Amino acid sequence: KNNGKSGFAFYERQLCSPVTPGEQTGAGILPGAEDTYTMGRALYPYIFRLLYSTADVETAVEHILEVVGRTYDVSRVYIFENSPDDRACSNTFEWCGEGVPPQKSRLQNLPYWDDLPDYPAHFDENGVFCCRDTAALPPPLCGFLAGLGVVSLLQCAVRDGGRFRGFVGFDECRVSRYWTREQVHSLTLVANILSTFLLKHRLAQRLEELSESRL
Repeated sequence: KNNGKSGFAFYERQLCSPVTPGEQTGAGILPGAEDTYTMGRALYPYIFRLLYSTADVETAVEHILEVVGRTYDVSRVYIFENSPDDRACSNTFEWCGEGVPPQKSRLQNLPYWDDLPDYPAHFDENGVFCCRDTAALPPPLCGFLAGLGVVSLLQCAVRDGGRFRGFVGFDECRVSRYWTREQVHSLTLVANILSTFLLKHRLAQRLEELSESRL
């Protein structure tokens, strides 16, 4: 009804839990956002402008994770980045919702062949790993995620020239969650924007370090 007659919407928990725009976004940044499509359309330009104009990319990324987490009502939003040799990954950014324990400190230098065997293989041709119920995943991944309290997840690969360089993730730690097509599309685009700017930022850092080492 909010969107007019002759329409429909897939069931989402938010539809049964009315909130004000300010509560929905955590900062009132997306006034009037009432569905995933509308939220995404308002969120993309905001994220792009913030990253494009900021001199402090890392602080901007942290803020964006919070805005996205509150907007889409997820338990945890995070970024994992690979080591230079792609043999391990580390949780470099993390936002957690109220009552959700942070995991960043314990998720450092995880070897892909040990803690996360064949992890890149879980991502489809679009770079998406979507799981409604992590209990259905094969061990040891199932046990690993259970230890983090993750019930459902959506992760988007960070790729650089086709090379798997990490992932942006969205966790649900409360209930098994059905990720709608619109949510997958919107969060994938958010992840792509974040990863593009973050890869550029990391490259600039490496070039600066290389330049300083030659002095």
